[in-house]
Amino acid sequence: MTPESEIEEDSPMNVPLIGVGRLEPLPYVKTILVTGVAGFIGSWMTRHLIYQYHNNYNIICLDKMGNVSSINNILELIQFSSFRFIHGFITNPKTVSFALEAYQVDCVMHFAASGHVQNSFEDPFTFTENNVMGTHVLLDAIKNNSNISLDILFSFSTPWLP
Repeated sequence: MTPESEIEEDSPMNVPLIGVGRLEPLPYVKTILVTGVAGFIGSWMTRHLIYQYHNNYNIICLDKMGNVSSINNILELIQFSSFRFIHGFITNPKTVSFALEAYQVDCVMHFAASGHVQNSFEDPFTFTENNVMGTHVLLDAIKNNSNISLDILFSFSTPWLP
């Protein structure tokens, strides 16, 4: 580990954990639902959206806070008025429908999933329930919600590295 005093000013280690890219905001998107927000990938995307687009989008976050989630991944975002957190299960149709309807969501980014392949061998039902049924519940709620004109769906488990 390099002491902070030895990190060069233009070092990649000085880049905040928010992402640096910024595209023009989509004019037809006002509210984005992000699932799996307290997990690794979902929290990165949410921090990026909040820091880069807090004046353009409201970010509604849904997470069950399972064993791969951490409130520390999103704690800093509570200060933003464009951030809302819902503690709930993606497999619960009422929770998902509430999030979509109450906040008039018009875009969805789906990162909620059980990860770690080794764990899937030990408890395959939980993986099927979260990854398949959760996605099914989300898609069904999107289909039944007329506000959504754009849905971006991601499904990640464990990254593969060669």
